[in-house]
Amino acid sequence: NRAGAADDLRDVETQAQFDAWRAAADDDAIDAAVDTCRNWFFKIASIRELLPRIYVETAILACYRFLPVTQPYANTVARLVRMARGVGDPLVATYVRVYVTRQAHLVVPRLRSHTQLCVDDYLRAQRRVGGDAFAERVRAAHGID
Repeated sequence: NRAGAADDLRDVETQAQFDAWRAAADDDAIDAAVDTCRNWFFKIASIRELLPRIYVETAILACYRFLPVTQPYANTVARLVRMARGVGDPLVATYVRVYVTRQAHLVVPRLRSHTQLCVDDYLRAQRRVGGDAFAERVRAAHGID
């Protein structure tokens, strides 16, 4: 998949640039980054359309490391996954959940609290579209209660 490979390369480049900047940064630069980050998240919060808001916030998920909050990733990723419930098309909603999960895994690989929420939402959407038989087959195949 060409698009997936390009996304992977972009993620690696971005992480490398971030690591290089972080190593060279002084306290004033970090304070400026906190202010800039907070400003970005306030601007994102003003986006009224659901999909652009989810995608933009997910794209800069790594920036939460600059903000002084206790559990920035767990709460934010769970909120983004719940926001995907407002997407009307089940296929688009599934893609949004997969994108949020992938980006969260890149930023915080140990974070898994949102995964069950994604699976439950996916199965709920499939029940509406394809009936209970599909959801039961998926649950049985993967040993999910």
